[in-house]
Amino acid sequence: MQKIPRERILLGIFFVLILIVFGYQTKRSLELSFPAMRIAQACDNGSDLFCLRDWITDEILEHGLQKGFSLIREIYFLSPGFRPECTTLGYYLASELILRDPTYVTKSLLPPESAICNYTFYNEYARLLVLDDRLEDAQGLCVRAGNEMSEDVPAIRRECFRGFGRGLPSRELPSRANPQRLLKNAILLCEKLSPGKQEKDLCESGVYNQTAHETRKGTYGLSVNYENPGLLCESQPKELRSRCLGNTRWVPPTESDDQTISKKLESELRLFATSTPEIASRIVFTIGYDEGRWNLTKDSPQYAGEIRECFSLSEKYRRECVHGLAMGLAKHGAPGQQYLQILKLCLTASRTPYFFSNKDCSEPALSYLKGDYSRIKFHYLVCPIFSAILGSSCFLEPTS
Repeated sequence: MQKIPRERILLGIFFVLILIVFGYQTKRSLELSFPAMRIAQACDNGSDLFCLRDWITDEILEHGLQKGFSLIREIYFLSPGFRPECTTLGYYLASELILRDPTYVTKSLLPPESAICNYTFYNEYARLLVLDDRLEDAQGLCVRAGNEMSEDVPAIRRECFRGFGRGLPSRELPSRANPQRLLKNAILLCEKLSPGKQEKDLCESGVYNQTAHETRKGTYGLSVNYENPGLLCESQPKELRSRCLGNTRWVPPTESDDQTISKKLESELRLFATSTPEIASRIVFTIGYDEGRWNLTKDSPQYAGEIRECFSLSEKYRRECVHGLAMGLAKHGAPGQQYLQILKLCLTASRTPYFFSNKDCSEPALSYLKGDYSRIKFHYLVCPIFSAILGSSCFLEPTS
């Protein structure tokens, strides 16, 4: 009996998965509620975020968080142009809801649907509570979110503490123009107020992320040090330098455009001419991440062009570029279906000459999804698929 080649078996499995997902998406498109279609149409096919913010906030206040965030999910599948901006809407909703009813979330049930689109609703809500000097309320929100949602969204508590950390750098007015002192005070508060190590790690990540954001904006007299971009992170305690670098974004968020990855990298590295290899790799990762995010506006993304771009870079940057693409899909991809998009990306990459490894392609993004999916889904659906097809490991540490 002739043995069927392994590659043909894997290809068959992948096409079966695609057919299942296609059937599911077709079924969902037929089931999309009239309110979701009406809201998307009223808000310029989902591209007017302020319009969406107002509509969804009204729905939440009238019908609850579950109803409002279920509508967001439906609009995601209905409007391709909205997909990369779903995270931004989460920030806007938190601001609007806390403005209209400052106690609404504290007295409402917290459904798993509300963690959609990279946890941004809770990330921003916790940040705003901290800015309002309501630290205990922010802590309570994150702990309660974990208690109520961890079965379906294991990472929700620690990701909420990322938002807690994002609020800390802006609390102390005298420290704002002194980034070293600002960071020291914020990190001390993360250590003092976080209930566990994972929450503390994500709180610290949020501190560094927000400080970098304020620096890019030029807030409080801060400015990007192009001559020595890693100076601030180098001033941190040794055990925190890697976390600081990993959560510092030197490249401003970009929108979809026709500029190639290599051209973007060239222009950014010209700005940071004296950057270390670690910072250069981080810049490559960020550019890849943005490409993965904006690729989602296509109805049937193929990824071949983006993969080709990554492998046109110097060999030392290829891995970070592909990791960035995969993480962009993990954090902004179709809710609950990101793993299929990442699988397709890595299979496309595996057909590229000099590809490094199927396993390595997917593992950073899978580490993120381990916290985004229920334990049953991750260990009994996602892991077996990636283990069989790509050789990926199921035993992953959470990303920080």
